[in-house]
Amino acid sequence: MAISEEQVFEAADQIRQQGKMPSAISIRELTQTGSLGTIQNFLRKWRYQETLSAATQCPPPELVLESIKQFGERLWHLALQSSEKEASIKIRKERDERLAAEQDAEQALRKIDELQQDVEKQTERINQLLNHQSELQLDLQNQSETLRQQHLQIENEQKTIAALEHELKLEKNHLQQLQSQLLEAKTKEAHTQSTLQRYQQNNDVLQRDLAILNNDHVHLNERLKLLSQDHSTNLAFLKEKTQLEADLKKQLDQERHTHANLNHQNELLQREAASLENEKKHLLEQQTHYKKMIAQLEKLLDHSKEDQQPL
Repeated sequence: MAISEEQVFEAADQIRQQGKMPSAISIRELTQTGSLGTIQNFLRKWRYQETLSAATQCPPPELVLESIKQFGERLWHLALQSSEKEASIKIRKERDERLAAEQDAEQALRKIDELQQDVEKQTERINQLLNHQSELQLDLQNQSETLRQQHLQIENEQKTIAALEHELKLEKNHLQQLQSQLLEAKTKEAHTQSTLQRYQQNNDVLQRDLAILNNDHVHLNERLKLLSQDHSTNLAFLKEKTQLEADLKKQLDQERHTHANLNHQNELLQREAASLENEKKHLLEQQTHYKKMIAQLEKLLDHSKEDQQPL
């Protein structure tokens, strides 16, 4: 920020009131603004005005006037004693020395300004580095928190995977039990089918025996008719006929009872076969369902293991 002439004058007055001689550096330290070259230019103007103000406010004392008079006389004698050329050379030399001193002072002030600007730039660079360091520390904290969250997530996923593996193990054991039950049901079904076939064969044999008995009954009836024709001549045959009819009826009732029992057993076996068929169908459906569940669990485990792999 540029410094104004009024600020330089006010700072110089404050330093002068403190009993010190104002300089460009002391004014720069007091105002904390402006370049040393600009302050030096305004300070020269302030000193010139101070000199004019001091000259107009009070007349010079007698001693000062006497000293000036003596200095003027000596200067006059010196001028008279020296040639015009020597005086010109001396004046030019003094002027050159004064100009060189002013140039050196200005260069020194410019150098001080450059150094001050470098210091300000370095200070700004240091502040930027400090801000960048703070940002890096904040970023590091955020990354640490993110890594901690990821670690917690991985631990939770590992627990989930362990639970899924345990559940998968239980489902596999259940599936093995179902497969064992299905195998047992198939064995039982085969045994039932074998028993049913055996009863069917016995039924066929009984049907044949029943047909034979029916044929015997027909023959007995025919024989009865013949015996009836000879009833008047052979009473003994009548008794035999009655006994044969009773035996035939008793045998026929036994065969019918046996046939009814076989039919009942056949119905029970058919019902049992139908029940086994339904149970087999249900077990197959459960097996298919558990196979699908195991496939889904294995797929889920594969995805979880892929997610745990480092990027």
